Amino acid sequence: MQFNILKDSGVVKITLTYMVTGIRKKVQVRMRFMDKKECYFAMENRGFVKPKNKTNVEIACYTPDGVYKSNVTLMDTVTSMNEILFSVSIPYIWKLSQMRMSSRKQVKLPVKIRFNDGFEITAHTHDVSLGGISFYSEQAIPSVYKQLTCALSMQLPRDTVINFANGQMVCEARYQREKEDEALGFLSTSILYVFKFLTMTNDDIVVLKNYLLHLDGKQAEDIKF
Repeated sequence: MQFNILKDSGVVKITLTYMVTGIRKKVQVRMRFMDKKECYFAMENRGFVKPKNKTNVEIACYTPDGVYKSNVTLMDTVTSMNEILFSVSIPYIWKLSQMRMSSRKQVKLPVKIRFNDGFEITAHTHDVSLGGISFYSEQAIPSVYKQLTCALSMQLPRDTVINFANGQMVCEARYQREKEDEALGFLSTSILYVFKFLTMTNDDIVVLKNYLLHLDGKQAEDIKF
């Protein structure tokens, strides 16, 4: 993959793995910045053993799509009282390890997110998987709700799903992440929200899995309600 996943806002965790004194070390770091030649990462200074320069390093970026990995070269490490700063060569080739429960299908389904105090958002899904959904909304979700669970209801097509009353699936869910819609540049006010399913029953899983399989080979946007 010829792109730099480090620039993607969907990255939730970054690790560096390398050898030092014959021992394989894996540390979690945070991205500081990058220039045309190197990337810079920081971590807390806790019992750090400095590896040699020019050591091979594996970068792993964890995202909702899976784990992206790339092999780079450690250029230098700078130690201060509070943190360690790693500089590594720019990664150019990434390998993705799929981690989802199932593939995502782009499909527009009516969905409602409702919290206990009555705050709710109605929208249409952007994509759906067994693990959760994403949807675009111009209505922002206040930060206080991002730590709470909600009731998620999603309307599935009645002609393909018969196990739910009125074709509606209801489960508990939680906010995962968000990303501004960059397609329209500064004119866009839409935000892509991702929510994770928490309390799906076995029947929920079977019905949704069969529905996603039903979408294979079809144009999701053509489904009628």
